[in-house]
Amino acid sequence: MSKEHPDELNEGNLEDRISSLVSGLTTLVDPAVVAWCREDKEIRVARETDKRKLSKLDYHYDNICLMWSFINSRGDPDDKGWAKVRQSELKNIVNRNADIADIKRLFDAQGWAEWKEGTPHRMRVHHTGETVVVKLVFKSTNRILGSFTGRERACKIARRSLDLTEIDVSYAKEIIRDIYLRHIRRREFLREKKGLYIPFTREEERKLIELKMPDKYNNWMMKKASRVNASIINPMRQICHHKGAVFRVPKSNGHRLFTPFAFLKRELRKAVRLEGERLVALDVRSCQPTLLANKTGDLDLVEDCYHNRFYNYISDHLEEHSPHPFTPDLTDDQWTEEEKGRIALSWPKMRTPLRDRAKMAVMEYLFGPNKDIDWHEGKDQLLLQEFMFQKYPKTAKYVYDQKEKMFYGQVARDLQAAESKFFIDQFYCTDLHDADILGLTVHDAVYVKESDADRAEEIFRERLATEGLKASLDRESKI
Repeated sequence: MSKEHPDELNEGNLEDRISSLVSGLTTLVDPAVVAWCREDKEIRVARETDKRKLSKLDYHYDNICLMWSFINSRGDPDDKGWAKVRQSELKNIVNRNADIADIKRLFDAQGWAEWKEGTPHRMRVHHTGETVVVKLVFKSTNRILGSFTGRERACKIARRSLDLTEIDVSYAKEIIRDIYLRHIRRREFLREKKGLYIPFTREEERKLIELKMPDKYNNWMMKKASRVNASIINPMRQICHHKGAVFRVPKSNGHRLFTPFAFLKRELRKAVRLEGERLVALDVRSCQPTLLANKTGDLDLVEDCYHNRFYNYISDHLEEHSPHPFTPDLTDDQWTEEEKGRIALSWPKMRTPLRDRAKMAVMEYLFGPNKDIDWHEGKDQLLLQEFMFQKYPKTAKYVYDQKEKMFYGQVARDLQAAESKFFIDQFYCTDLHDADILGLTVHDAVYVKESDADRAEEIFRERLATEGLKASLDRESKI
């Protein structure tokens, strides 16, 4: 087995790493920044004789690391990594304007970041390698959580609920620990067997599709288990401290409402408490296909979504016409007889669930361009497009024609906008707000307190009737 890197995540240090990130005592920083801070401190310690001045050095290095981490977390991938940052936000990290200016000059001189003056400033960090864990001495990452609330009514209503929301931190840490124990054990499997690990989640399947090569996929899996990802921790910490951004994207881009709760990993929603109570989720089964079917008047699709048959039919079709794209080839010599037996026994449990495969195919069908046999033969998306024309020709023709007439992504954005209008504008901002029921949203679902769940469900059904939508309501407890 390969030796572990000394800084690598393992079962022994996992608890401490999670606790440090949750408490805000550690952050992730570019290795060049970390190396400079270490070298600069060694030089100053060797040169300085006044111990009182040396005692304040770590404030300076905390500021540098927090500044880099803050800019990195704000970078917009759609804007080539540039982040809009206001001076008032930087003063949450570094108290004096003169110190902010000094750090900006340092970043510029070392090539750690670029700056564009304006109102607000635009900043972009440069990466020299994989970020490393840095333990802060005097400060915490609470200073870089930030807070912003959009002007729309939905944003203000969501902020009110978030201000009354807490996280059961002990329970959340248990959930995070279980997630990373799975990653660590997969990493050890890869080291021992050097074989393709079976993707278990939709995220992992997408990554294997993107990377194509098993070796690259394995490297990605190894890195995934090397540290606790701040993207899992940050939304949780924003909720704990009543921070984070609450905003809606433009109507032309789907008009979705984004909050720290919407970014929270699904498993961690179980640890959320609204006014001290657990949550219950209310949503529409097969939501986007249901909205699409009601729009096109496709009665067959409406009925199959209503009776929860739609994804089952798709799953059956994909399984019949195409083996699962990541089924291990048991004729390959890389597997021992013992491993072949284990894979044959475990594959049905370890592989991505059939319904998840179907959901992924539907999303790629709706969000992607029309499929062509020359480019997509044997792919789930083409199989699904053909299936839709066979079983739901009215809806399939509508989707195909719309993609031919306009940018293909607009079909999905229009569906998201319809979903947002129903869940956010009508049910969340109007019906629940008028009934004085607090809630948190995740695009196609609204989460309410257990004590409000029955009344909220009744209101939900009334809204469906008002809109003339035939849809099946799902109710799921987040205990």
